[in-house]
Amino acid sequence: MMKKKKNKATGKVEPFSIDEWITITTSLGLSAEKVSEISGFPVPGSLHREIAERQEKEEMDNQKKTGQAAVQYYDSTHLAPTDELYHHPETERAMHFEGTVLSVIPSASIPAAKKGATSDTVVGVILDKTAFYPLSGGQACDLGTLSVGPLSLPVLGVEKVGPCVVHFVETKNEDKTVSLETGMLLVGDVDEARRTQLMVHHSAAHVIHHAAREVLGPHVWQQGAKKDVTMAHLDVTHYQAVTLTERLAIEKAANRFVRACHPVTKTEMAKDEAEKAYGFSLYQGGVVPGSEVRVVNMGDQDVEACCGTHVSTTGEIGSIRVLRSNRLSDGVVRLYFVAGDAAADETAAQACILDSLQKEWGVEQQDILMTADRFFDGYKVYGRQVGQLRADLASMRVQAATTGTKTITCYAAEEPNPQLYI
Repeated sequence: MMKKKKNKATGKVEPFSIDEWITITTSLGLSAEKVSEISGFPVPGSLHREIAERQEKEEMDNQKKTGQAAVQYYDSTHLAPTDELYHHPETERAMHFEGTVLSVIPSASIPAAKKGATSDTVVGVILDKTAFYPLSGGQACDLGTLSVGPLSLPVLGVEKVGPCVVHFVETKNEDKTVSLETGMLLVGDVDEARRTQLMVHHSAAHVIHHAAREVLGPHVWQQGAKKDVTMAHLDVTHYQAVTLTERLAIEKAANRFVRACHPVTKTEMAKDEAEKAYGFSLYQGGVVPGSEVRVVNMGDQDVEACCGTHVSTTGEIGSIRVLRSNRLSDGVVRLYFVAGDAAADETAAQACILDSLQKEWGVEQQDILMTADRFFDGYKVYGRQVGQLRADLASMRVQAATTGTKTITCYAAEEPNPQLYI
């Protein structure tokens, strides 16, 4: 797996090159520390930085090839960075705040897809601070309202542009259009139920990744994720499709981790310091730009660089349901899951289905599968009989048409159990 090379001239074993280190740690699923332990070679100080830079370049190249490269429609570099209240320990759960307008982006300058509407009354608003989490890291953005006096204006979307957070605001309130201007004081209210569900799904994604590594093996590496309100999914590396047994084992391990009520800490760290402390596995969620990273640590069991909103203890997640899995490509599988209230809703929906089948068929829950098998077996038998009768009827019609000696009257009924009286 890892072969040491000898220098022909000196006869000494040569250390791995930086390219070989990157190949081993990213392809074989081994940590740099483990490779160092096995090989006896020290970990290059620039390894994690080099991997991050190469991944970032690869991602940008892929975006250019597919035409998905980000186009910045507004230059916010002249503005002070938005104070992100959701990243401060004392205000991370704040749903109500006041902010001063620093800039208003006219509707004509905003791409229609970002406005969520073709209306020319949707503008982009940049505040000096905000509690609205923008679309980032696969987590859907917060929604809510920004109010001017008694008038509440819907926030249709939120995203990061440079160092600033842009709120896409519908300025039309009933039959009146509100003019938003620099210097105005706005009152923000975040949809708390939506934020909580997104937060729970994001934390659950970290837990499921940890559980997948426990069940499937240390080669598992995050390839992507999406956390929405109704459902979320996590893409991980794995060499084959995930079986039902493995999926249930991942769900069980994830819920065991949740019940342990591990503390979840979020700490701003210098990138070099974080890399030395936690290694390259820190970047499970992707490349983090800048010289600092926000480290999300779940009881020292799962540690990742992440800018998303998270619970304070794993117990807040409640429960996790891993619903299904798909094999996206060779070496990548997708796990669909729900957590918190969404998991409770999923369980309730399944319970309703089972209850309906019990009442409709008059059987106990443990007999539903057996009854369904009997119904489908009967359906297949009757289906074959119907097919044979239709063939016989067609044959009789042909015979009657050719001989002219028989008259056949056909009756059709759509009732489940029709009766014919002659």
